[in-house]
Amino acid sequence: MISFIPHMQRLDSPYPNPLEYSESDGQPMAESDYQLIWLVYLLDALRTYFAEQEDVYVGANLMMYLEKDNLNAVVAPDIFFVRGVGKQLRDTYKVWEEGKVPDLVIEILSKSSVYNDKALKRGLYAELGVQEYILFDPKFYYLKPALLGYQLAGDTYQPIPINKLKNGTLVLASQVLGLEFRLQGKVLRLVEPATGTILLPHEEEAQARRVAEAKAQYEAEARRMAEVEVQQEAEARRMAEARVAELEALVRQLREGK
Repeated sequence: MISFIPHMQRLDSPYPNPLEYSESDGQPMAESDYQLIWLVYLLDALRTYFAEQEDVYVGANLMMYLEKDNLNAVVAPDIFFVRGVGKQLRDTYKVWEEGKVPDLVIEILSKSSVYNDKALKRGLYAELGVQEYILFDPKFYYLKPALLGYQLAGDTYQPIPINKLKNGTLVLASQVLGLEFRLQGKVLRLVEPATGTILLPHEEEAQARRVAEAKAQYEAEARRMAEVEVQQEAEARRMAEARVAELEALVRQLREGK
């Protein structure tokens, strides 16, 4: 939600102290499990997918200060994606130090945030120049459909088209990420469109990789055993043919001896 934090000091004080940019707005990371499960999934899946790209940062629920020396100009997006900055850990995100605003913001709606997310933040992010703004309603109560996206056109947002697959899955393509948001039933997933690969959190991806490696080893061993079996069968045929040739030669010798 948008936070308005009162100044802790007067900027015109004769003995000014450095402003303290708070690292928290005093609100929980998520209002309930409905929001938390998707916040964790999106954060982990995006960080895992872009792990090798050093100029990509994915943040979650971080205090984002928009103007220097203005503690009231602050917002805390649920998830935000920035290309062109480092991956270093941050206490807060200060736009004037980073040199740019996020390229994409995702807000996960809750009862207390729905008005801010649907109205106030939409206008704010458009004004800031955030290229894409994605909204997801995990309770399927505040949005119809529960997944919506907007793309910046000039200084205003235009809806991102949503496609519906034959199985009912809603597909929203993000140009910023080069990925698709797919909502099947009540399950939201990020998908690589070229391959159809579902983005998994780090632990699930590691488990899937271990399973894939074990399967590859099993298949390689099965191929090796099959090759050995073919070689053994070929050797057995060779030996049988040699034995037959020996017997035929012996028979000829016996007949000629008569």
